[in-house]
Amino acid sequence: MTDIRLLRSFLVPSTHQHLWTRPIRLLIPRAPTMTPISDASYDRLGGWALEHPCIWRLSKSDMDSCGFFLPKGKEPTDAEKDEKLFDHINILEFVAVIINVWSAVRYLMAQPVRNAQVIFKVLSDNTAALPWMQHAARTKRPAVRNLARFFQAMLTHCPLPVRLQGKHLIADLLSRFLLAPSWGSNVLNARSLQTLPSPARATVQACALAQVRGERGDVRSRNDATVDSRAGFFTEWLAHLAINDESLRTLTSGQALPLLGAFIHAVANEGFSSTGRLNLGANTIRGYLRAAKDWLAAHLDLVVDISAADGSANLHPFLSDTLASRQTWTEPKEKREAFTSAMYDFMFHDILSWAAKDTSTLFDLTAAIFDWTRLGAFTGSRVSEYAQTTARKGTFTKVLDSLDAGDWRIAPIAFMDCDFTLYDAAGRRVPFGALARLGHLVSELHVRFRFDKSPRNFTIRKFRRSGHKYMCPILAAISIIVWALALRVPKTAPIGVYRTSAKGSFTYLRSIDIRKRMKKVRLLAHPDPENYFHKHAKFMVSHSNRVTAAVALSNAGLSLNAIAFRPLSVQHYLRECSIHIGQLTIDAVKGATMI
Repeated sequence: MTDIRLLRSFLVPSTHQHLWTRPIRLLIPRAPTMTPISDASYDRLGGWALEHPCIWRLSKSDMDSCGFFLPKGKEPTDAEKDEKLFDHINILEFVAVIINVWSAVRYLMAQPVRNAQVIFKVLSDNTAALPWMQHAARTKRPAVRNLARFFQAMLTHCPLPVRLQGKHLIADLLSRFLLAPSWGSNVLNARSLQTLPSPARATVQACALAQVRGERGDVRSRNDATVDSRAGFFTEWLAHLAINDESLRTLTSGQALPLLGAFIHAVANEGFSSTGRLNLGANTIRGYLRAAKDWLAAHLDLVVDISAADGSANLHPFLSDTLASRQTWTEPKEKREAFTSAMYDFMFHDILSWAAKDTSTLFDLTAAIFDWTRLGAFTGSRVSEYAQTTARKGTFTKVLDSLDAGDWRIAPIAFMDCDFTLYDAAGRRVPFGALARLGHLVSELHVRFRFDKSPRNFTIRKFRRSGHKYMCPILAAISIIVWALALRVPKTAPIGVYRTSAKGSFTYLRSIDIRKRMKKVRLLAHPDPENYFHKHAKFMVSHSNRVTAAVALSNAGLSLNAIAFRPLSVQHYLRECSIHIGQLTIDAVKGATMI
């Protein structure tokens, strides 16, 4: 009843009119008065604002002393998750928001001149902070419910319109010590922009955020995450050596060079890495070196020259000795293997036997893999050009939503039907809809490569009939297009598909399905356990198609320059297969080659 009476008292217009009315000027979008930024992890809480001189952070020991239930490590274990022995991360995010808003309010209240209306643009790592706050006010946990009611009461009695938005990446640096242990460097970086005029500062910050938040694609995003992780281990190593913020501020390039050398020595010989392994390769160790060097440049403005004193491109001896020793004594990995003629022959006859019983099996996974891998023996396509490597099942990877991509933005990366063009002997284009009737007249295939990493992207490459009954690029392309039309694949979707039900529904080829199926085919096509191909079936990888194409073209007598003109890094793939793939494949590829 007490709560109800209190609520009724707020309904009296004469005393609480500001709670139930909204000035028209607030309906007009306005720039925020202040932008509080906060973030939380199980290791830290932190917050700040560009317009606020205060920047704060609570350590894990601070949170422990305040009564929060936290995991023993940096992340909760499975046992702790099962027994719910820690506070949910959303609660910590919520606490960070409350502290940050309270700090901003106190700061504004202390100013001699106040705005009539103050707008906070609260940025946090919880993309659904406001709905979660409403949920927290109704939860059965008294502590969480009281926390939400406290925040609601604080906002009620302090009439500041608050707008909550999603994740702010800069805030991560305040709560995740491993990302940026240099507290001073973040403050300095923030203050360095304060001397700029407000419009210039806002423009620079917006540009930086756009670059950080911008889509970079799956591969680049994973590479970014790898670099961030390695830089994190460097900062953890610095903390392990008791190198604090004060030490980092005075660090010189001459001191940083031996420090980097000691770091990669620790990575190589003490397991100071994400895997903890002591047998990391030289290239992996070099990646840790680059990440540490880039971190020093980004966070301390400290550019370290790691080259040798003689002006050559070689590394400084203090760094190169560790890498050279590891490079010399690291045993090379087993070579990747190509698809063989026996594998193609086995798949062809296996598909024929099933199709004789039920022609609808030509829409299934095995038939789709056969079509794309036999075409790949001629095109040398990367698996991402016809299958999905990272997208969830039933979805496909798209070109970045960027102005740079022009008309191809958000289009599939994998081949669409518009990337294939078929011509007859007279040079007339053969419509896809007429392939069932005119397919035998097709004599030339043009393929547009939109996912070529070389400067020759969007190159159109031409292929002719090989004369073989199934190892032929034109027969493979016709089969792919006809089945895509039959399954009613949209024009804006990849045509690397296969049927998933008798009703005609389909999904997109995935690299993991191709790899598993081709390993089984290799074992069946080479059943002798002592056979080289049988024993090395595990070295069938997604890029085996490229190995097949490079080896076939080389064995067919093409020069390295001619092979390199195609979408292949010939030196890379030729050295990865030491066994001939079969005369059938070699002859077929040679017969269909049109450079």
